[in-house]
Amino acid sequence: MMLPLALLLACGDTAPARPNVLDAAPTRPNVLVIDLDTLRADRIGRERNGESITPHIDALAQRGVQFDQMIAQSGWTLPSLAALLMGRLPLGALAPVPGRDVQWLLPDARTLPEILGIYGYRTIVFYGGTIAANFPGMLRGFAEHGEGPAVPPDGDAARELVRWLAGSPKEPWFAFVHTADLKVMSDVPRADLDRYARDHVAPCLEPGGLAYPLLVKRWGKAIGRPAAEELFRAHYDAVVRHYDEDVGEMLAAVEREGVRSRTIVVFLSDHGQELWERGNADHGPPYEFNLRVPLVIDDPTHPRGPARVATMVQTIDVAPTILELAGIPVDLGMEGRSLVPLLRGTDGYVERPAIAITDPHRVAVRTSGWVLIRCAVAGCGWSHSASERPPSQPTIELYDLTRDPTQLTNLTGTGLAVEQELADLLDALPDSHGDHKATALGTSEAQERILREQGYWDAPASDGRR
Repeated sequence: MMLPLALLLACGDTAPARPNVLDAAPTRPNVLVIDLDTLRADRIGRERNGESITPHIDALAQRGVQFDQMIAQSGWTLPSLAALLMGRLPLGALAPVPGRDVQWLLPDARTLPEILGIYGYRTIVFYGGTIAANFPGMLRGFAEHGEGPAVPPDGDAARELVRWLAGSPKEPWFAFVHTADLKVMSDVPRADLDRYARDHVAPCLEPGGLAYPLLVKRWGKAIGRPAAEELFRAHYDAVVRHYDEDVGEMLAAVEREGVRSRTIVVFLSDHGQELWERGNADHGPPYEFNLRVPLVIDDPTHPRGPARVATMVQTIDVAPTILELAGIPVDLGMEGRSLVPLLRGTDGYVERPAIAITDPHRVAVRTSGWVLIRCAVAGCGWSHSASERPPSQPTIELYDLTRDPTQLTNLTGTGLAVEQELADLLDALPDSHGDHKATALGTSEAQERILREQGYWDAPASDGRR
C-alpha cells in the first residue's frame, strides 16, 4: 500500500518532493562558494611587515558576516569537502581502507549541487589542480566541471571561473571553486614566496620542491632552527597573500559582470595547517590549527555587514545555509543546521558539538570550550612525518580551549565530567560507514600516485591518509 508523502517524510525519508518547474524562479540568487585549501582562520585580517596578508578577503568580510569559530569536519581535504557538499559528517573517513578506495560522498546523501540542480540551478565546479580533481566521485551532482589539473599553469580554478563568468552563464547558477593548495608552495613564483622573507633569503630552495619539513631541517643548519621555522611561516603568509589576489580576481569578476547584487558569496577553507606548533608543518590531525578555519558569507540580498559571529559553527552547516538563502527546503538527511538566523542577527541557531574525523584512528569532538581527541594508534596524534616524535602519545587527549588554546596541557584522567560527556559522543559514531561499504573508484593506482605526488600518502604510521 502506498503511504502518504507526509507519513513517508515523518518516517525519515530524506528525499524532498520534486518541485514544480515553476519553483525554479529566475529570482533565486546565484551562489559562489570559494574554498581556499589549507587556510588557517588566524591568517584572516593578519598583518606582516606592515601590510595585510588577506586584503581582498578582509574586504569581503567588511561587506558580509565573518564567523570567528568555524570548525572543519576534518583536518584534510577529501572528508572536509564531502562534509561541505553533503551537509553530513564524512563517515567515509572511518572506513578501514586506503583513502583512494573510499566513497567520500555517501550513497544515500543528496548533495548540495544535486538539490540546487533540481530547482533549476546551473551547477559547475572548478577543482583546478587540487586533490579533489582526481576523484571522480567528488563531481557528483555538478552538471559541469572545469578543465581540471591538465590545464597549463595559468589555467587554474580561479581564472577558469573568471572566464566562465565572462560568458554570462544562465542564471541562477551555483559555482563551487576549490582553489589552490597553500601547502604546495613551489607553485608560487619565487619573488612572491620571498615577499616577507626580509631577514633571511631561503637557502637551498629547490624549484618543484623538496618537502618543507626537510627544507626547514636543512635551513636550520644554516640559520638556526627558530629562524628556519619562522622563515617557513613567512613563506606560508606569502602564499596566503599570493592566493588572496585570486580571491580578489574572482570577486572583481562578479562585480564586472554585473551580478554582484544577486550573488551570494561564501568564502571558507576546508582545513588549516600546522606551523610547527607540534613539531611539524603539515595537516591532518584534529588539532586547532587544522580544524579552525575561516568562514565569511556575503548576502547582498539581505545586507548586514560588517558583522562578526562568535557562535561556534561547522562545515556541515554550509549546505543547509545555502539552501535556505536560495529559498529551497533543506534536505531532511542533512545533519547541519542553517546559519541564516546568525546571518540575520536573530535567534534560532543552536550550537552543537562538532565531530572531526581524520581517519579510522583519529577522531575528535569539539565544543566552544573543550576538545577531546581519540587516537587508536600510539603516537598518531603527531603529524606523520615529524622528524622528532615523542616515544609515546596518550590515546586520549582533553584540552580546555579557553585556558589552553595551544593545546599543550592534556587533562585526560583528571576527573573532569566533560571528558566522559565528550567520549560518549564519539562512542555514538559508527565503526566505519554505518550500513554503507567503502567502494573503490576504479582507478586506484593512478589515484594513489596522485596522492603521493601531492603529499597525501607518505604516512605509513597510520593508513596513509592526510
